[in-house]
Amino acid sequence: MKKSLIFSVLACGIMLLASCAGSAIKVAADRLNSECPKQINEFVTMDNVSYKNQVMTINYTFDDSITDIDSLFAVSDVIKNTVMLRLQSDDEMKEFIQVCAEAEAVINNIYTGRDSGKIFEILINKEDIQKILEGSVTPNDVVENAVEQDVEEAAENTVEDGEKIIDDAVKATEVEMQNKD
Repeated sequence: MKKSLIFSVLACGIMLLASCAGSAIKVAADRLNSECPKQINEFVTMDNVSYKNQVMTINYTFDDSITDIDSLFAVSDVIKNTVMLRLQSDDEMKEFIQVCAEAEAVINNIYTGRDSGKIFEILINKEDIQKILEGSVTPNDVVENAVEQDVEEAAENTVEDGEKIIDDAVKATEVEMQNKD
């Protein structure tokens, strides 16, 4: 009897905490959404914010007449780390991040090209949120990711170049063989 009473009290406490975190994050989403549309910078406008199923979704419009949205995919890790660094350095956004952490939510940033309608997404997962709250995102993370992506891209290009050289050599050999016949 005593154990079931303790279990019931604990279960009610957990549900109460979960509902408080859930309502806090909905309030945060509503507050951000009330500011929309909000010009973030000369290229990006925050259009709306919603929360559902532990996912905070922030929709942006991106001016892709200046930068092709497809080019963002090549540097997605750098962009993600830059976003995380900015979230970490903004006190108001840190409060928002704390609310997301308490609700065990992730943040999905969706950028839609104004002209093309193409979509680019940045997912800030629970581990990323924890790094932001700990203050452990550094500018070096951004640089290291940029270097890693450059090295990976260079390696891919080298492999592609090597394959092209081999293909060209095979074709040249085939042409020589045909000319000998």
